[in-house]
Amino acid sequence: MIMEVLDGPKKRSEVAKLTYADWKEVDRNIRILESVGLVRVREDGKHRTFYELTEQGKNLVERIRSRKEG
Repeated sequence: MIMEVLDGPKKRSEVAKLTYADWKEVDRNIRILESVGLVRVREDGKHRTFYELTEQGKNLVERIRSRKEG
């Protein structure tokens, strides 16, 4: 579900709100997704952290969506 809401860079609080998850749970899952190369974490220079899908993550989400639709 986290990957599905990352259609663009989002802050932890946005991901938590969209997935109805606790921010600690979001952090834990983001770390897992990052460790396997599906999500990247970036800072904007103002000490704000954003999460976004990598190309590999985008491809996986697309494959999942196409299977759901098919």
